[in-house]
This record gives sequence, structure tokens and C-alpha cells, in this order.
Amino acid sequence: MYILVLIIFITIFYFIFKRSSSNKILSMSLWLYLAYGFLLITHFFSGIEYTFGDIYRILPYFLGCIFLLLLGHRIGRTLQLKAINKKFYVQVKTLGFISVLGSIVFIYDIYRLNSINFGSRIEDLAVSPIGVLGNALSGFSLLVWLYSLYYYKVEKIKIPVIAYFSVLAYVAGGILSAGRQAIIILLISSLILLIWGSKKNKENLKNNPSLGVVRNPKPWGFYILLSVFVGYFLFISQVRSGLSDLSAKISVYEKGFNSTTSDKTLNTANKLGGLSDIYIEGIYYYSHELIRLDLLYQYYDYPPIFGLFQMSYIERRLQWLVGKQGEASWKEVEFSLEEKGRFSCHTWSTFVGDYIVDFGRFGALIASFLTGYIAGILYRRFKQNVCPKSIIRQTVICTGIVFSIQFSPICELIYFIPLLFSSFLVLKPESLR
Repeated sequence: MYILVLIIFITIFYFIFKRSSSNKILSMSLWLYLAYGFLLITHFFSGIEYTFGDIYRILPYFLGCIFLLLLGHRIGRTLQLKAINKKFYVQVKTLGFISVLGSIVFIYDIYRLNSINFGSRIEDLAVSPIGVLGNALSGFSLLVWLYSLYYYKVEKIKIPVIAYFSVLAYVAGGILSAGRQAIIILLISSLILLIWGSKKNKENLKNNPSLGVVRNPKPWGFYILLSVFVGYFLFISQVRSGLSDLSAKISVYEKGFNSTTSDKTLNTANKLGGLSDIYIEGIYYYSHELIRLDLLYQYYDYPPIFGLFQMSYIERRLQWLVGKQGEASWKEVEFSLEEKGRFSCHTWSTFVGDYIVDFGRFGALIASFLTGYIAGILYRRFKQNVCPKSIIRQTVICTGIVFSIQFSPICELIYFIPLLFSSFLVLKPESLR
């Protein structure tokens, strides 16, 4: 039933994308409906039952946050505000070298301060201030790649070699600690930009038939990297738990999540063969989040720390002033989930859970509205001035919306950096000097 409903859902959105304009493709609300529709379908049809937590109890609050996000977006996109058009031009090649250098520094710092076991998560990742700087610089890799992909799709310019090195620089640090967040962000943003580019090319051809159809050179490097990433996901799904037997892995999940898996779900997983591990992992990852959110909402009790939980990379630099707020709030998260809720704390609860920790239960509602409001303002500016800078910025924003079904994207420094600088940096390829 889950797969059938998911196929119907994807088919509906396929036709929505076909009928949408290129501007609509980069609307936050479109990707929010897609991402959270998928999340709710997985919750209700995955075939997994949780002993603790009540999805129906938290659903009104959760949907309230989503509604306020959409309301803020609607209001923000209708207001006329003076735009600040500060632009700093830099060559794709130049920023690419900087991001690769930053990644090398970050990787060296990880090797220097941690014990690496490829395929296993580093539980207490130690990074020095130099390593944090390197990680921040590696975040520019996403902009290098997206601008290169934009010029490839729209201007028919071959993707430069430095762009592929930037892709590796972007994901390298996460791979060392068996992480997948950087790859997920990279793939989502690439998909969004490619969908927009295809729609934009069709609109340009319709408005000016004399342009003709210009074929893009085949991005063989991208296909190779995509194959490597898919293989990496399969490898991590099989290796991270240290269990090769599917039934043993399901038992571990059921114990950690205090859940039971239906016979139909087990039968479906067994029929998928080599994909069974990633299937079970996926439905567990995306069916538990509202349960976790409910437990967090019920039991979490710590004063708001106003963004320092999400932006731990800033909190660690401010501990001399505010103390170890991130550590104290996380201990309360652990206590509320594991001691009171009997649920693993090493799980997700969407961006709403992070907003509760940072701003409190009522403050999370306000923060949801303000997030949508800011996104709405930026979407209006995009529609008023469709240019490479606004296109890339909207791509990064929409990527964050999709990613937020796990947790707030600004928890990741390698997302926050491109999001911040997408409003100021404009990258130029060598051929457009």
C-alpha cells in the first residue's frame, strides 16, 4: 500500500511540475507540499507502529507550524520592500580552488583529531577552529557546482573540471564520518536546478522558436559521481549498523524506536533484494519524526537558546560568553526522549523540533512564520529580477525546505554558508569574462 500511494503521489506531482512555470518551480511552497506530503504518507502508510508518542496529538501543532510557514511566505511575497543589490563577482575557477583548499584543511583536521573507521559514524567529532574555517570554505563548493550546472543547462557551457573537484570537496568531510547530509543537499539542489533549467529552456524556445534546440554536451563526470553516490548510500546502509542480516537490523530498529514492523512491510522489503536495507532504513527514518516531535513537545523543558542549537558552529565560539548552552540543551533532549519518552535521541523531528529547542513551543510558531516571511520576500525579488544570482539563491532555499523534513538545514555549516553568500556572490565562468 505504501509504495502504491507513493507512486500515485509522485505521479500527481509529475503533472504539477509539467504544468508549472519556471518561476513556480523555484517557489518554496511547491517543494514544501512535495516534501511534507511524502513525510505524511510515510508516517501513515509505512506499516511501522510506535509504542510511545502519539502522531495525532502532535499533528495539529505540526500542521500549525507548516501553515504559518506558508502564511509568512504568502505575506512576504506580496509586500513591496526596497531590495539591497550588493553583488561581488568572482570566477567559478577561483572560488572552486578556494573551496577545494578549505576541504583539504578540513579533512586534514578530521584525520588529525579523530579516529577514522570508514563507514562508521564519528560519535564525538573533534574539529579545531582551523578545521571549522576549512569546512566553511568548503561550503562554497555548492555555489561553484550550482553555477556551473546553471551555465551548462542554460548557457550550454561545458561543466569545468574544477566544478567536479568542488563536488568532491563538498562531500568529502561528511563521507569521512559516514555522513550523508552533504550528498543529500547536493543531489536535491542539482535536481531542482535541472528541473528549472529544462522548464526555462522550453519557455525560451516557445517564446523565440528561432533559437532552435541546442543540445548540451553530455556531463559524463556528473553521471560517474552520481553512480558513486548511489553506491555509497547502499554501502552505508549495509555497513553502518554492523549487521548484514535484514531481520537482525529490523530488530535493532524496533528496539531503538520502540516499534513493531508489519508483516506486509517485511514482505515488501524481502522482495527488494539488494535494496531492502536502504528501504527499511528509509521508512524508519521518515516515519518516526512526528513521534519524536510529540515526545519532544511533551517532555522537553529548557529555556530557549535563540538559534544556538541550530547554529552550533557559532555556539561553540560563544561559549566563553553564554556557557555551553548547546551541551545543556542536548542533555535535556536526551533526558526528555530516552528517559521519559523511551525513544532514541539520535533521531530526527523535522525543523519544528529544532525550532522548539531554540525558541520554545510558542516561539517555534513565530519562527516558522518569520522563516516563511523572509523566504516570501526573496521569492518576490527573484520574480522581479530573474538572474543567475536569484536563481541559485532560490535553488538553495528550496533545497533547504526539502531537507527540513529531517532537521533544520542551517544546522549544517555547509548549507548555511552557500545560503548566506548566495545573496552577494555572483560566479562567472571563464568563457563569460
